[in-house]
Amino acid sequence: MSEQDKVQNLAVNYSEWKTDFNKHVIDFAEIKSSPAWPKDMHPAIHNPEFSAVKDAGNWLASGSPVISFIHKGKARAYPLEVLLYHEIANDEVLDLPIAVTYCPLCNTAIVFNRHVNGQILSFGVAGVLRKSNLVMYDRSTDSWWQQVTGQGIIGKMAGVILEKFPSQVISFEQFSQAYPKGRILTPYFWGTNRYYKGYDDIDSGNKPKYCPDKIDTRLHPTERLVTLEIKGEIYAYPYSETSRLRVINDELAGTSLVIFHSPGAVSPVDSNEIAQSREVGSTGVFDRKVDGEMLSFSYKEGRIRDDQTGSFWDITGRCEEGRLEGKELEKIVHGDDFWFVWITFHPDSKVFGY
Repeated sequence: MSEQDKVQNLAVNYSEWKTDFNKHVIDFAEIKSSPAWPKDMHPAIHNPEFSAVKDAGNWLASGSPVISFIHKGKARAYPLEVLLYHEIANDEVLDLPIAVTYCPLCNTAIVFNRHVNGQILSFGVAGVLRKSNLVMYDRSTDSWWQQVTGQGIIGKMAGVILEKFPSQVISFEQFSQAYPKGRILTPYFWGTNRYYKGYDDIDSGNKPKYCPDKIDTRLHPTERLVTLEIKGEIYAYPYSETSRLRVINDELAGTSLVIFHSPGAVSPVDSNEIAQSREVGSTGVFDRKVDGEMLSFSYKEGRIRDDQTGSFWDITGRCEEGRLEGKELEKIVHGDDFWFVWITFHPDSKVFGY
């Protein structure tokens, strides 16, 4: 089959695209497309507006999950209740252009740098999937990008890798307590969770919609993982372990890190009303060094404490009580991905406890 034939097998409206389909780093057969999935089927946000924490409390429940992003002291939260429908929010925090992205099918919440090869890109939803994961496009070249990896896969930008920034999925209440002056993305569209009710039910024997047929069966397809990729080392920590242990001190690729998992955020893909969904908790991954001192952490009596000074820390990596009060742990890029997508894109990943 010729390259032209492969392109023609995609069920997309080519009149909408200026993409260079001759340049690609993936097999077109891996793309799932449908005439019912047009370009921009989920309209990305391009001019975001924000509310104060006290105002957002009128429409966000305390356990509602948000993507928390901090840059030069400026804190912003992007509710997954909003991103369920838009999937991408193009934003600029001070001097930093970012794309805040969320794929509900894969639970992949990732913040990217929009400054690429000397230009600032704006991203939209391509209306196709690859291995169940969101495919984005940039509005400058119409190149297609894989959300879970940040790689350009088709078009002029094929092979380019977007820079990822540290972020966290935590509850609205946790964000509000840590950053009372933070700003919350205002809803552009609101409704019930009509697409994903019960999607991440790990007690069910069913596979999620669009899940690949052949996947590693060590974990349920929608088991959540804390995922890390540092200097070429790839590791995953199942929520079944992180939620049990609450704190994991570890070292990966020469980086001493700690994983926090506390009660907090609810699932965005459980109940029709996200506020009524079951709790899955909030996570954070941090460097264990503070002012050159290596710390280790424990979870005792419902709080996270470092063993060296006895100071107490919150889920965002801030010391809230003790000798180190006011200090902050350096955040490390991590994900909270579903098992099936992580192991599909990272088949050689090491898995904690396995």
